[in-house]
Amino acid sequence: MTPTTPQVDEFLYHVLLWQTSLGSADISAHVGRDTSVLESRYVEFGPGRQVHAVIGGNGPAIVIFPGNGGSVADFTDVCENLAQDHLVVGLDLPGRSETQWPDIRFDFAADLQPVIDWSLSQLGVGIHVAVGHGSGALVALHHAQRHFGQVLGVSMVEGYVNLDAQNKTAAKKYRRPVQLAGEALDAFESRRRDHAAWLNAHSTFRESFNATQRAYDASDWIGELDIPIHMIVGDQGQQLPNLSDDAGWHRQLNLSKIDELHISLVKDAGYWVMLDDPTTVADAMRQFVKRAHEAAK
Repeated sequence: MTPTTPQVDEFLYHVLLWQTSLGSADISAHVGRDTSVLESRYVEFGPGRQVHAVIGGNGPAIVIFPGNGGSVADFTDVCENLAQDHLVVGLDLPGRSETQWPDIRFDFAADLQPVIDWSLSQLGVGIHVAVGHGSGALVALHHAQRHFGQVLGVSMVEGYVNLDAQNKTAAKKYRRPVQLAGEALDAFESRRRDHAAWLNAHSTFRESFNATQRAYDASDWIGELDIPIHMIVGDQGQQLPNLSDDAGWHRQLNLSKIDELHISLVKDAGYWVMLDDPTTVADAMRQFVKRAHEAAK
């Protein structure tokens, strides 16, 4: 899947440019941008296709992929924190109300990646750490697999390589944010309703996407990445290994093939941990980005 003519040649050019980038965040695509604030942008991907993105800050790059039912807006506080010393990019990929996409068949593995490549090329993102929440973690892992040397590490926010790891690890009460209340909770639930309405209006997209996502399992090939992996887990007292039990966490998360695994537990948080405690999540990501860059030297 590539952008429709006449964008194809330009698409291939930009993807090649991005893949061979040296990874500097302070490049021409960011000239004139106010790096002190988060900006909302739309990346054109052809007729009827616009991908919503948020970009802000300057420094080592972090790219965020929200999970099903979520959006970049769920990471607003985290992004504002990280943008103090990082270039932060969040992508609302197809399947969310913020992004325009037709009701066509859409494969979780095959069709998402060209959208990501094109969007990052247009936003001027080079070498980076990928962050994925929930199912967005699988997107981040697949993205890292396809771009060895460009993605220095993957931070999985309540994200798992397969359903078995999720069922063993995630706190059972996670459907709503644990710490949100009042207007913030109302805004969250409104976004969720908007996403559900979009999917209901795009049944062909929804059914094909869900079927291919359910069949996706990264555990067989994740060891090929040879990059640091970071897990942020909401801790509501569920049975988990001790933080010092490295082998136990590898087994718990079905990540026995990963050499460098970092775990961050966030107390009194759930699946929507970035909304429950954005400061702790941002600090954990900041530390991991530093480790990922050190490991790449």
